[in-house]
Amino acid sequence: MSVQYYTIGISTHNNLNYLKLCIDSVLKNSFYKDQPILIYAEGCTDGTDEWLESSEVVDNKQIAIIIKPERWNDKYWGIGGGLNLMAENCKTEYFLPLHSDMYVGYHFDKELLKLCIENPKSIISSYRAEPDVFKNITDGSRTKVLRVGTTAYAIDVFGHLYSNFNNSKFTEYSKQFQLLNDNEYRKGEGAGGFMIRTEDWIVNDPLFAPASMDDMDMFIRSQMKDYKFILTSKSLIWHFGARSSHFPTDDFTKTSEKQQQREQSNAKKWLTKWNKMPENDNMDFVSSKGMKIIDDTNEYR
Repeated sequence: MSVQYYTIGISTHNNLNYLKLCIDSVLKNSFYKDQPILIYAEGCTDGTDEWLESSEVVDNKQIAIIIKPERWNDKYWGIGGGLNLMAENCKTEYFLPLHSDMYVGYHFDKELLKLCIENPKSIISSYRAEPDVFKNITDGSRTKVLRVGTTAYAIDVFGHLYSNFNNSKFTEYSKQFQLLNDNEYRKGEGAGGFMIRTEDWIVNDPLFAPASMDDMDMFIRSQMKDYKFILTSKSLIWHFGARSSHFPTDDFTKTSEKQQQREQSNAKKWLTKWNKMPENDNMDFVSSKGMKIIDDTNEYR
């Protein structure tokens, strides 16, 4: 039996088709086999709960399931809250959060674990590839770097939906990506596809639940606590682009109205907490410079 070094945590809401792809990629592409997988399903109405309770999943002893009704507990509400709960239930030394609309590349976990072991109190992030559903490419090129560690690809390169995604092509590309790139940035930020020591988990603030700016808040607080941030090109993950929030349908022309309202509300909450919006430094990493929690009676609110 293989040694269990880390636990993968996947928080999901009404994202079944992408969740299946995500789990399939972990089972196929992980370097370390038989690592525990925790899945937090909250308030799902799209058949996710039924699939998670089916023999296809239940018979896989690598997977543990947590199914809860919508907003059953504020501390565990939303994507970040689900990760909080899974981190609390993590029995391994390291914790690896993923979004349910991610597809991991070939041996994505190998370098993450290596760097996490070598660097105490650290957050080790994968590079991220994603389809150009946010309309970021305006110069006619097929790829464009959005920020350090993230590249958008024209939607016909790998596909942009679960139904047309060429997972074998992406897996082969991820192998070549690792061979051709040898980049490490000793600072960074990201919302998923990173590894951290379980004891170092920074609790997501339920103020921003169910999603929007909660991950940014966590990374700002991590910077202020002097965590090491390392972004490695030896790990690549495909991100379909907020499939359960920004684009719950296949209409990519605009963010959903619910998400727009949530983002506006959370921007106000952010200013109440920090009194300053996050800014990028000269390397396009989000910086904690000048950030200060206004309400310091409770660090995690």
